[in-house]
Amino acid sequence: MVHPIRRIKPGDGVVLRSIRLRALLSDPRAFDSSHERESQLPTDEWDRRATEASIGDKQTLFLVDTPAGLVGMAGAYTPGDRTSVRRLYGMWVAPEARRASIGAQLIEAITSWSLEVGAEAVQLWVVDENVAARRLYERAGFADTGVNQPVPSNPTVTETLMQLGLVSPSE
Repeated sequence: MVHPIRRIKPGDGVVLRSIRLRALLSDPRAFDSSHERESQLPTDEWDRRATEASIGDKQTLFLVDTPAGLVGMAGAYTPGDRTSVRRLYGMWVAPEARRASIGAQLIEAITSWSLEVGAEAVQLWVVDENVAARRLYERAGFADTGVNQPVPSNPTVTETLMQLGLVSPSE
């Protein structure tokens, strides 16, 4: 089933805050932040994040917005000055919507956007204990780079850098 995925829009700050805080409550060890920290952010910060992710080729954020509500999100950004790479982050699917191909569709949205903006690869960090997420990324073609690190927000947990090389349809 194809789910309604859309790029975030200016003015979606409240929407972004809602889904991000829900994700942080649902799966706190999967993110490099905390519900406590992000729930304290002011409204204008959420509005700024939504606006910045809604335009341009340096970053994006996609939402899965169904009649039942928001059930997924994934973002991507340009890490530093590495213009040929986009880094997928903040991927989350609501527990009630898992196993419905939403994760795969979010990855496709991110990789398609990355190709459109000229990236040659998409990278992501996956928490090592999140076996389901790792399998999803492997099915999508991501490979382990051999680079590991402690999760900055929780040094007792490790994460692994994965990468997917992109090939444009014309190649």
